[in-house]
Amino acid sequence: MIVSHQLKFIYVAVSKTGTTSIEKYLGNFNEVTVPKHVSLSNLKRLTGIEHQSYFKFCFTRNPWDRMVSFYFQLQKPINLETTGRRRKYELTNKYSFKDYIKIERKENPKFLDEASIKAFIGDENGQIGVDFIGKYENLQSDFNKVCELLKIPKTKLPRINVSKRKHYSYYYDEESKEIIATGLKYDIEQGAYQFEKAK
Repeated sequence: MIVSHQLKFIYVAVSKTGTTSIEKYLGNFNEVTVPKHVSLSNLKRLTGIEHQSYFKFCFTRNPWDRMVSFYFQLQKPINLETTGRRRKYELTNKYSFKDYIKIERKENPKFLDEASIKAFIGDENGQIGVDFIGKYENLQSDFNKVCELLKIPKTKLPRINVSKRKHYSYYYDEESKEIIATGLKYDIEQGAYQFEKAK
């Protein structure tokens, strides 16, 4: 999360939506130290900031693609101090993506609630608290719109943490596809996303 009191904006960093690239630039305006992926609802609790008068924005991503990206990130041996993170590391290195998704749903039925962008951008009252939602698929052009709204210079975003993998559709079967369709229904409807086959 990036908070600028001077420019009165808050960037809510929804994981796996180009956050590292965006924060590389917007970090120049940051005035508050909070965890990178803190939710909007937790901002006031952590900092006391009354965010209603700030321009708040985030980016979303095709949920089927985003969850595959999560899977590959979880395979990396980083931040293994907690039991939960260690468990995900072990599962993703043992099982295929589609099997991992099925295991997660069985053992933690609400795991997709935590992954939804709604978990990041809901305010203290459970209402959507952002003013602009850009798309990862249009990252540069939508980020340019944000810069215009904030009246800051536009910049070309670097490509960082891009994983080398096949098109997301390759990793799904019908059951895992439906798990995402049901569990991340809000994200799909908000971004008007569809499951697409590789071209």
